[in-house]
Amino acid sequence: MKENEEKTILLNLQEVEVEQNIDKITKMDLSKVVGNIVHQRAGDIGLDDKAREIYHKGEAEVSEYMLTQIRSIIEQSDLVLYVRTALMKHIDNKKV
Repeated sequence: MKENEEKTILLNLQEVEVEQNIDKITKMDLSKVVGNIVHQRAGDIGLDDKAREIYHKGEAEVSEYMLTQIRSIIEQSDLVLYVRTALMKHIDNKKV
């Protein structure tokens, strides 16, 4: 990898582990939900393109910077708390 190239991360939102009920984890496809939310709040064309890719493919290669932007949009969204929490945890696990 060249020095100027930013690391990319595969963000797959087709099987996010969500605790819908206490101590019961369910895998959910949240790609359409996240794609729509990011599309509605995208501040630039690049992020909007990734939102569309997430919506249609369920996943996208994103830069660390874009991943931070997506997390921020989700964090500020009006999604149900348990879904928002699961998404933020899913994204934070990608940053490791």
